[in-house]
Amino acid sequence: MLGELLGKQKEQATLPDVQEQSQCSIVVAELKEGQTTSRTWNKNNHSPRLSVPAAVVAKRTDISHSDAANAGDLSGAHGYRTSTYTSYYVTFQVESGDRMEFEVDGSDII
Repeated sequence: MLGELLGKQKEQATLPDVQEQSQCSIVVAELKEGQTTSRTWNKNNHSPRLSVPAAVVAKRTDISHSDAANAGDLSGAHGYRTSTYTSYYVTFQVESGDRMEFEVDGSDII
């Protein structure tokens, strides 16, 4: 109605279908994750290296789960697939008593 009052015609809006929206959101999420990984890598490589005696005082894991609808169907009518991710962490204590925790590759855990 406002468009008619201003003498403008309505334009037909075309929206992508649900599958296209799903693919777009996945690409955006992957790009965002890639940027975060790149920033972390860059920060780590430009940080000063510290070489001090330290002892491993703790090891821990963090297990997370993710559910996604099969076939891009957000209603879940086609079921869900579950992914499990495990992150591994090691805590070091230096002579001053300070502790530092680092995420490590699972193959590094003994």
